[in-house]
Amino acid sequence: FCFLFLLFSFGNKESSSSDNIEDKLTEANKELDPEAEGDNTCLLDYANNYDQLLSEQRVLDLTGFTKDVMETKYSKALKNTTYHSFDFKFNNQRKQKPYGVDMVLPLKDNISVSNIKAISLNYFNNTYRAITDEEKIKIDEVTEDVIDGKSDNKDAKAAVKKLDENGISKKDAKSVAGTLNNAISDISKTYQNIENLGDAARWNTITKELVVVQNGVMFQLTVSVNDDVEKEKLIAVELAKDILNKCK
Repeated sequence: FCFLFLLFSFGNKESSSSDNIEDKLTEANKELDPEAEGDNTCLLDYANNYDQLLSEQRVLDLTGFTKDVMETKYSKALKNTTYHSFDFKFNNQRKQKPYGVDMVLPLKDNISVSNIKAISLNYFNNTYRAITDEEKIKIDEVTEDVIDGKSDNKDAKAAVKKLDENGISKKDAKSVAGTLNNAISDISKTYQNIENLGDAARWNTITKELVVVQNGVMFQLTVSVNDDVEKEKLIAVELAKDILNKCK
């Protein structure tokens, strides 16, 4: 879906701005999840105040880090608060090898809260799970059909035409799409179910992300603070409990 959406947007001149692309993505999400109610209005309201969700002292206590290496950042680049985030970053100079990058880099440790939005439990469970082999084959087939110009979607046709105008061959486009589809499939296979947390929760061992849904509203925590994924998961779960306790 991600690759196809970007392909469609690239081909549509009216979607050249980030605002237009964001609007299209928001509308697409509504169409995909028409049952989203957002009944947890307390949690939904925090989408305007991500910086009030996590206690600075709690973050320091759980990580064992010190305030002198910490910085915070509230990202609001897009107008839709779903894409806002609040980050605690720690300049510990820990060397990490990011997924898909074949080198070790001294990156900042990070705890981030983001992605508060209305979502149905059914859509949540269907999204944060492993993609089956059959689904992966179907996704690859649909992607190839779009790039080969076999789709009737006008945005898809415009996107393929734009790729051709920019000298991007179908072979190269398929290669990029295949790499992205493979990465998404691999990441999806590392979701772990977390019991007794909200109505449903999943932890991803590659992206270090914990997603939680409670009463029709979800949020996401990213916890990348050491080389022990299980410890990172435990920290994420404790922080998620803190967030849920704000909206009992």
